[in-house]
Amino acid sequence: MQSLHDFTGKVLGFISRSFLDGDKNLTVETPLMELNILDSVSVFDIVDYISSEFKIRIPLEEIDPVNFQSVVRLEEMILRLASGESGK
Repeated sequence: MQSLHDFTGKVLGFISRSFLDGDKNLTVETPLMELNILDSVSVFDIVDYISSEFKIRIPLEEIDPVNFQSVVRLEEMILRLASGESGK
């Protein structure tokens, strides 16, 4: 798996380009769901991006709004999945 720094930067860039017209003010703590940056459809766009870019499969049971609240929460989920743990 790529480093967490690579993951963070690439995911921030993807969200910025895809959902914020390239706005650079996005941080790892930005509340993505609360600010309506992400919705139920865009969550699946992120899942697809992570799957293709990082070769990480996100199981259906992990596709929960809690895991997509911020890039930090996404990182936590990815680290948990990489270690073989499940959040459910």
